Amino acid sequence: MWGIPEETRMPIWRILDLMPTNASFELAAAALKEQYQNRIKTVENIIAGYGSLDYPEAAISETSSCHYQMYMQLGAIGPSVRSSALKDLEREWASPQGISTIKAPHLNSTLFVYSPNCRLTLAVKKAEGMKREKFYSKAVNYAGMAGTLAFIQVFLLVRQMEYTPTPSSVAKVSYWTIALQVFADSYLCMLHLTTGVLVDFLFIPFVAASFFSFVLVAIFGMRYMLVIWRIQRPERRGRRNQAAAAAAAAAATTTPATTTATTTATATATSSVNGGDSTATVAPPRPTDTMPGGLPLPVTAARPATTEDTDSPRSDLQALYGRFYWMVVISMIVLYKIVISSTRVQNFMISICAFWLYSFWVPQIVRNVTRGSKRGLHLGYMLGMSVTRLVVPIYFYGCPQNLMGNEPTPWVWGLALWVALQVGVLLLQDWLGPRFFVPKKYLPPIYDYHPILPGTDQESGHGGHTHQDCAICLLPIDTASHSGTARLSSVVGSLGRLNYMMTPCGHLFHTDCLERVCIVIVSLHLVLNSQLC
Repeated sequence: MWGIPEETRMPIWRILDLMPTNASFELAAAALKEQYQNRIKTVENIIAGYGSLDYPEAAISETSSCHYQMYMQLGAIGPSVRSSALKDLEREWASPQGISTIKAPHLNSTLFVYSPNCRLTLAVKKAEGMKREKFYSKAVNYAGMAGTLAFIQVFLLVRQMEYTPTPSSVAKVSYWTIALQVFADSYLCMLHLTTGVLVDFLFIPFVAASFFSFVLVAIFGMRYMLVIWRIQRPERRGRRNQAAAAAAAAAATTTPATTTATTTATATATSSVNGGDSTATVAPPRPTDTMPGGLPLPVTAARPATTEDTDSPRSDLQALYGRFYWMVVISMIVLYKIVISSTRVQNFMISICAFWLYSFWVPQIVRNVTRGSKRGLHLGYMLGMSVTRLVVPIYFYGCPQNLMGNEPTPWVWGLALWVALQVGVLLLQDWLGPRFFVPKKYLPPIYDYHPILPGTDQESGHGGHTHQDCAICLLPIDTASHSGTARLSSVVGSLGRLNYMMTPCGHLFHTDCLERVCIVIVSLHLVLNSQLC
């Protein structure tokens, strides 16, 4: 309901603010669109000289001259609730002291509006509502939940940073996996901060929640992104060099053909003049490394070629922060366009953005496949981040009593299943191998570190003995249940072979022992050449 002074015009588009659901909003918007289109057509006819009309806004607004009388009664509270307990609840809401009170009773009201001069009656029975104190309490609880989630995510990110202390372990982590998470956290930080600034009585709890999100983004998330960016620089540079080499090779294949054609034309340019008494020869072109007159060009030092990635930490920091904040600004403009769009466009774009932001494990899956690496992420970090990041969308779109009053939608559970599918693929990559779901015909030839050991192999023992010692921990390795051709097609045997690894030089290790050594020592090549072989 809108209350306006008497004899004051109210534009009819204001009724959009009164629509309780998306369906009613779309119906009202369609009706208003038709009215405005008719109005535009009328104005066009006036411009063309076909008629006349008063001020255009007069026809799409209504003048209020009705006097209203409003009667409202709150719903009765059950007889089991004592008045003293109800007063304690009201007092605790007004000035919180931390005392235990009864649960707030369900609030509803019956409204009756009557206009004597316009003979208009409006009645609403048992309309549900929420007191401001209860809304503030729910907002504080939500802010506390958001701050706790951000604190847990900080702890999980620190664990992940401790899990990857060396360049070889950091190289397994996808840069875009961390970037998508930091991007989502920055959005949440700005959303909490904006809400706290616009709503006065929610300033303290929401600013506290945005502070934890800011710590997660600016201190830990961006730092980890910078570490990954710098360590993976040679990889990016190598890809650019390969592309440049391929382009140079393609250009070199065309250069010999051109040189051959030029030489042939020079050699055949001798022709007879006056019946063959004299010849005229065309001189070959002058080399490009000489000046006019045959003098060589001056020797000067070549300037170093500039590359995109330099070794300066300041340049890395500027490039990383510059790209990140440019993406944030552009996405904020897109978000503003989404907010001012229709409800259908809003729902569609929100679904796309949610699917994009919650696909943060997909880049890690792709990197595991392309590099053939696994266990780049800590198990606790993987599971904890997946659960904590799903809490907020499930609260707003899966809980019927959420803070914003959004209706529950089933797509949020589809989002949870999508994240669970990504986590499942990552776990299977750690267990079965990073390329277990890729057909072998699309894979390059790679060495199998978990081969089937024949019974007569030197490393599997002599004379039927199938126990040998690990070259690192010196404890025995049982290969009896995983050797021989009988276990070739057995799923249990293939999974059991993951317990040991054989290097190209013939040494046998426990899988855990060798992977731990590779975490401490930069590469397996260094282990084999300088210590073991």
